[in-house]
Amino acid sequence: MKTRNRTAILSMATLASAVLMASVADARELNYALGAPPGTPAHEALEFYADKVGELSGGDLTVKVFPLSLLSFAEMSSGIRDGIADMGLILTPYHAGEFPPINLLAESSMLLTLEEELEAGKEGVAFGAALSEFMMFRCPECIDRFEQQNQVYLGHAAGTAYGLMCDEPVMSLEDVGGKRVRVGAGNFARWSEAVGATPVTMSANEMREAISQGIVDCIALSSPEIQNYGLVGLVTDLTMAVPGGVFPFASFQTNQDLWRSLSDKERETLLRGAAEGNAAISWTYVEAAEESFELVREEGARFHEADESLVKATSDFIATDMETLVKQYEERYGLDNAEAMLDAFRPILSDWVARVAQVDSQEELANLYWEHIFSKIDVASHGL
Repeated sequence: MKTRNRTAILSMATLASAVLMASVADARELNYALGAPPGTPAHEALEFYADKVGELSGGDLTVKVFPLSLLSFAEMSSGIRDGIADMGLILTPYHAGEFPPINLLAESSMLLTLEEELEAGKEGVAFGAALSEFMMFRCPECIDRFEQQNQVYLGHAAGTAYGLMCDEPVMSLEDVGGKRVRVGAGNFARWSEAVGATPVTMSANEMREAISQGIVDCIALSSPEIQNYGLVGLVTDLTMAVPGGVFPFASFQTNQDLWRSLSDKERETLLRGAAEGNAAISWTYVEAAEESFELVREEGARFHEADESLVKATSDFIATDMETLVKQYEERYGLDNAEAMLDAFRPILSDWVARVAQVDSQEELANLYWEHIFSKIDVASHGL
């Protein structure tokens, strides 16, 4: 009898082990490449996203985040295209020739200064969501550009407003004249030239070395990036009123081959996860902004107000830059509908400015992303 009991127990244990192993084998892990370092606000937001995907799928689909190890920002687009990473966060302005219509919209972020109802600190919250809605439903050429790179688009997030972070005080038009300013997108380069500075375009991963070695004098950046790229102690003087605008991220670009191999249920999980993840990134930037300021204050950094000459030069630039932007994209990239795209985008941006005015949490923002964007996407056709 004892032998039979032991045999039965062993059989049950073997069966349980087999079921567990089958369950583990059935689970699918996706790798996500992030060009920012570990422990940064962006990384924390993406770990939240990874946990959320696991929760939504019941553990059947998981995501492992690789911060600053699998791919750099400069390598991100081709790396996702070629399947080195299943997913990743792409800074499309780093790939000008690949994504003209997307970058046209990204470079229009200074339109935010014309939104009278915009709440300070929520610039990126509104802009990232507006881009997501416009590209999903109003910009088929944007979706086509991503698909040409073997990528599926799953929305945008954006950081907080850009300011000027320097190694000496910059408060006036005279102060900024001749300064070498690191920029990461065309609109910030054009602003630099308009105020008499020299734009130096480089990847975010190169900023720390550039300012520490005197290659640049200032960096145009949102404040949480101070933590993200180890700039505490290197930027000593901050003037946050200029240039304005935000830098948006294509946060959850997915390899198209991988996307097509997923079931409808798995794709829906990633769509729901993208709503949560985009909200997490944008909201994390909001919360990290003041924390970053406190960190540099503790290191002795000084904060300055831009004087009238610099504010006026910036306002004058913004008033004419949309025309310049349209002309550049028409002539350089053959984007014949550039003006029409911006005209169609503006009311969507205004709608999102109004929506996020009532948002007080990441959860509320995620619900808006889902309600107005991701719940409306057909998993049986998007990206297929």
